[in-house]
Amino acid sequence: MQRRNWLKGMAAGVLAHAVLTRESGAVPEQIGSTQPTEFPEGKRVPTVQEILDSMPRFQGTKPAYMEEVEKGKAIVAGCVSGVSPLEVAQYFEQLRTGAFDDQFGADSSLYAQEWPIRANPVIVGFFDATTYRTPAGDQTAWCAAFVNWCVSQANKSNRATASAASSSFRNWGTETDTPVAGDIVVFKHKRESDKGHVAFFVGKAANGVVVLGGNQMPLTRRLPGGTYEVRNTGEVNTKVFPLVGKDLDFHSFRTHPVLHG
Repeated sequence: MQRRNWLKGMAAGVLAHAVLTRESGAVPEQIGSTQPTEFPEGKRVPTVQEILDSMPRFQGTKPAYMEEVEKGKAIVAGCVSGVSPLEVAQYFEQLRTGAFDDQFGADSSLYAQEWPIRANPVIVGFFDATTYRTPAGDQTAWCAAFVNWCVSQANKSNRATASAASSSFRNWGTETDTPVAGDIVVFKHKRESDKGHVAFFVGKAANGVVVLGGNQMPLTRRLPGGTYEVRNTGEVNTKVFPLVGKDLDFHSFRTHPVLHG
């Protein structure tokens, strides 16, 4: 009975909070009612992990707190410039892995991924490099905004497409069959021709192409017991995309002088 009551209280807390986690800690955010969830007598009591697994993936559209905005500004101000756009993108990937925890604080890795409830101000800021001024928090597709921002940050006088649409890169620059690291990879959605994905080319793989980009599904890590944890709904990372995928097909490799200046 004691365990049952404890789990009821835990379920109330779990169902009242979306948890934004990282390796060494967690940032809880209240999301709803704190009324306890009743587990009928005689029925199996679910584990806390089972409760967590049953929760929806929350997405951030509400404004960030002022201290989060200020921290986001500091992170952006610390970004490298006068380098290639790929190196700018790598800064945010390193941020996600915790490389700048000593500089910006133990939760700095969270600023390279989407948040529950509130919008990540760093991601929202990427849209400053585009003409799209009203993103729905960090839930508006931001892969093209990220590429545009990286190009702009690398050299303040150069811009890419200034569009938040990945399709804007389909005719940008020059198509190439021999991409080098830092070029652009463009994908097209199978069913919605105006949608797709854009990212920086890193290399080729046996089963596709290695890209570094934003708004990419998170890398997962294995937990004890053989389960996997997915921490967010989109982040900056490097991963392999198949040339022919479930939703996306490869469109083209693009190169441009601003990518290698």
